[in-house]
Amino acid sequence: LKPRLVLSKTVVDFEDRVVSRDPSRRVPFSSELTFTNSHTGGITWELDDSILRENKEAGPGGVLTPAQPIFFISPKTGDLAPGETVTLRVTFSPQDNQDYED
Repeated sequence: LKPRLVLSKTVVDFEDRVVSRDPSRRVPFSSELTFTNSHTGGITWELDDSILRENKEAGPGGVLTPAQPIFFISPKTGDLAPGETVTLRVTFSPQDNQDYED
């Protein structure tokens, strides 16, 4: 049995990173992975990254607003012909000096 979609890695680890206390000096960190269609037919794929956007923060008046995403993946959808590969970029934008895991 052979998978239709092969991932170059199943875990993206950004390891320990220094987060500036000054928000204007914070920089995002990126990593890449690939999806390869090992099937004999075309594949349409889509990533559900809703869990990465669930964080909310209290704004003015205590109203909850979506927080800036800590992790971002691009692209989120695509079509792959047999044997074709796509590169995905995973971006990590830490906001505080803490452990992050999703």
